[in-house]
Amino acid sequence: MNGLIKQCATSLIWLVAFLLPAYGEAVDECIQQASPARAITTCTELLKDKTQTRAQLAALYQLRGVAYDNNGQYEKAVADYGRAIRIKPDDEVYFNRGETYFKLQQYRRAVKDFSRAIRFNRRMVSAYHNRGTAYFHLRRYRRAIRDFSRAIRLDPTYAPAYQNRAFVYKTRGKKRKAASDYRKYQKLK
Repeated sequence: MNGLIKQCATSLIWLVAFLLPAYGEAVDECIQQASPARAITTCTELLKDKTQTRAQLAALYQLRGVAYDNNGQYEKAVADYGRAIRIKPDDEVYFNRGETYFKLQQYRRAVKDFSRAIRFNRRMVSAYHNRGTAYFHLRRYRRAIRDFSRAIRLDPTYAPAYQNRAFVYKTRGKKRKAASDYRKYQKLK
């Protein structure tokens, strides 16, 4: 799931770069997630500037949250995502926090955040998929199958949804359905 956090951060890149042109290299360092520790330090420095708009603050908290997540500091990531949500909630920040809750094995909280992301963006395939995975860990198999199926309806080429739905079907003893989904997954991967 970690790659999806980085994917969601891409829209923040243009937002921060557009909104903070005066900071130049500092913004670049905050955005660059190749060195999470450096990104954390730089984002923290940028957050000290009291002239930031609310949108800028939310974007910076989310970027620092991504850096904390990439650095394995999940509790701090959750805190920064929460700050961003209080300022300017959107699908990406809820999605990112949901992924971090998932890593912390807090599956109920992950489900809630993926659901919130879906409320903002009903076409967010990865949110349906990840919520289905969290439901699976909560042993809510019907809901997991439903979410994997929704992800597949939205994007029939999304291989992980077929793979995970096959696994749930297998767990439920539905071998034919599991085999069918696994064959589709094999073709797509």
